[in-house]
Amino acid sequence: MFHIKTAHGKFLVVKGNDIDGNNQSAGPRCVFHFEEKGGGKVALKCHTGKYLCMESSGRVICDRGSAGGWETFQFESKGGNRFALRSDHGKYLCCEGGGNLIANRDSVGAWETFERHSVGGHQHQHHGQGQWNGREVTYGMRIKIKHQKTNHHLHSHAINYPDGSRQQQVTCFSGNDDNDLWEIKGPHGERDDQHNGEVVRSGSVVRVEHVKTHKNLHSHNIAAHTNPGQGQHEVSCYQADERGDGNDNWRVECTGALNKGEPFRLIHCATNGALHSHSRTYSFINQQEVTSTPERDANDFFVVDEIRSGGHAGPHGNMGAAMAGAMAGMAGAMAGMAAMAMAPGLAQQQPPPQ
Repeated sequence: MFHIKTAHGKFLVVKGNDIDGNNQSAGPRCVFHFEEKGGGKVALKCHTGKYLCMESSGRVICDRGSAGGWETFQFESKGGNRFALRSDHGKYLCCEGGGNLIANRDSVGAWETFERHSVGGHQHQHHGQGQWNGREVTYGMRIKIKHQKTNHHLHSHAINYPDGSRQQQVTCFSGNDDNDLWEIKGPHGERDDQHNGEVVRSGSVVRVEHVKTHKNLHSHNIAAHTNPGQGQHEVSCYQADERGDGNDNWRVECTGALNKGEPFRLIHCATNGALHSHSRTYSFINQQEVTSTPERDANDFFVVDEIRSGGHAGPHGNMGAAMAGAMAGMAGAMAGMAAMAMAPGLAQQQPPPQ
């Protein structure tokens, strides 16, 4: 997730479907997600969930629900964090002196050059396949996830909601214990270990399993608890292992690979709600509410706060299942040892969703 700064020292900002370069500071409406499309091309998703479009007339707007040709741009690095964007029509994006954005320039000068600044203060770097940089999250890892704005950990425990779905509670917790541990697994419908060792990237679909209770992070069309009239949905933990359902699937939104310390969103695949927290606490426990919301704001950003490898050292990690073919004897033995160390007790099965 990035803020984009113009040559005039101001930031690009999205207001409804319109975009300009007039914001004095970088706020929630100035956040852009760079989706890599291959061949040096990117699409820019705005905080509204819509894509930036450069039309053939040169008009620039943020109102597209998917990324086609007009929403995909050639990314040209200009050194450091500086870059230019060339449209599908061969024209460069320009921010004029008054902050107006237009895509009608044939070459790159100062007004066609922008800076991108990571929301979390870290610039994403690309890494070669098979080289783990110590920060990238891979399938099979156990991690702690922190809500960026309130600094509380995503948390669950073996207590159910007193109403709503009556499934297992999910909170954000000011402390730090093993109820904050989550394991990244492949989506519902696939084996738990099918992607172990692969780097989690923007667009990856994952299940996020609570390690202590072995249940999956889950949402559904049940109203949130503290302010049920606001259109937000309850988030719970439900079922165990591969016995869940499609409501356990979450899509990662980040820049490139999911890295420790860099902000990301989790988008619930079935409802398109962003995992969300805020300063309100539940009435039945003095911990912060966690919801899924169709809106997008700064309360949707989380960071990976701690990585525990869980026996999968990185892309095609040397203790993961991906190496079993190449190093069958050694990897098989080590994976077996890791599985014994990792296996949590089976949780009591919850009733079907309501």
